[in-house]
Amino acid sequence: MEVANALWKRVHLMKRMPRDRYAALRDAVKPLVYSAARVSKAGELLEEALDNAVRLEITVYDSLYGH
Repeated sequence: MEVANALWKRVHLMKRMPRDRYAALRDAVKPLVYSAARVSKAGELLEEALDNAVRLEITVYDSLYGH
């Protein structure tokens, strides 16, 4: 999930990526995150968690774990 959180930081905190480019990069990192998250359900929720984190301005961790 660290890769997902790094993407969130770049979009939300650093404002270094336009939101229109965010979805393409999110989709590009999904295979990497999914392969690392096979042991947990977190990988299944990645796209929704990232989208919610950007929309709600919270971390990916908080989005995954219900905050």
